[in-house]
Amino acid sequence: MNKNVHHDFRYHAEIRYETEKGFAFTSAVGDSLDDFIKDIKNRMDYVKDRQPELVEALLYPNDESINITYKVITILNKGE
Repeated sequence: MNKNVHHDFRYHAEIRYETEKGFAFTSAVGDSLDDFIKDIKNRMDYVKDRQPELVEALLYPNDESINITYKVITILNKGE
């Protein structure tokens, strides 16, 4: 099996943020949707002054790899 990410969590997200020399990425993970959303918020909060942006959110990133980016962005926007 060729894994796409190096973990076994159910959810995976890529978050892009600005640095002095360009862009960098961080990831968020979770086994439940609630834990996943909390991890995304925590990681985006950590780089909040660097214009973080959720680039991609996946359910089952190593298997079916279902793109749930729009759903996660909708959930995050409701919390604002």
